[in-house]
Amino acid sequence: MRAFLVFFWFLAQPLQAQTLDAARNAFFSGQYAQALAVLAPAAEAGDAQAQALMGMAYENGLGVAQDSAEAQNWYQRAAQAGDAPAQVALAQLLLGQGDGAPDRTDQAINWLAQAMAAGQADAFLLRARMLQQEMPALAETYFITALELGQPMAARELAPLYLAQGPNAQAKARQVLSRAASMGDAPAMLDLAQLYLAGMGGVADAMAGFTLLQEAVNLGYPPAAVALGEMMQSTPGYWADPVLAQAYCLWGQAQSGDDGRGAFAARCAALGAGLSAEQTAQAQAMAQRF
Repeated sequence: MRAFLVFFWFLAQPLQAQTLDAARNAFFSGQYAQALAVLAPAAEAGDAQAQALMGMAYENGLGVAQDSAEAQNWYQRAAQAGDAPAQVALAQLLLGQGDGAPDRTDQAINWLAQAMAAGQADAFLLRARMLQQEMPALAETYFITALELGQPMAARELAPLYLAQGPNAQAKARQVLSRAASMGDAPAMLDLAQLYLAGMGGVADAMAGFTLLQEAVNLGYPPAAVALGEMMQSTPGYWADPVLAQAYCLWGQAQSGDDGRGAFAARCAALGAGLSAEQTAQAQAMAQRF
């Protein structure tokens, strides 16, 4: 009888893991009720990843009522079990508590230290942000570590710091943005393209800028489409095409959120100012086909 029970237990483990994997996939695809029906009992039973997702659900009101205290409770349980992403999430929650709340900075730093020891990129990123003013050299080291661990956002935050240091440091901005762009990060591609087009950090290279903007657009990044349209109109080259430039801008405007549409409206209007009614109609039709 004991042998049968042990055999049955081993058979149940892959099934349980598959069920949790399916629940995690459902959670990240927006099927929160379906996911939480599996994740909640798993979290109660001590599964750290399920606990971390419960924390995320309560922090953001995903399938449950938003509840910061409950989010902290679940993140804390997962963090104590050694889940590095939960340690970072808990640190962010502790640092973001409003006025009148006890100062939990030391606790946050402790959790970040544990996540950093586990090689969690976001922990290095958050710690770098905290140290930018008081210890900029250490912050730079942490930004670079976060980037090397696969967090491209670190490059996008580090590049402006290099650019502010003057021409001698601008080449470093290109270097870190190139690293992030190689990871497939569309915002970094846009930032790097703008450096190439402006000749910041090295020689100007319109072709490199054009290629990067196209890659970012292919990844579905609306701001890159607006920038590509502007580049096609303002920078001489084989890419010059006022109608296509306007089409890219209109597509980027349409794909952006409400704030983005408002911000891009003036830029697209400026691009289309010299077009005829027929050309404008062509650009609108092209934008709808993208």
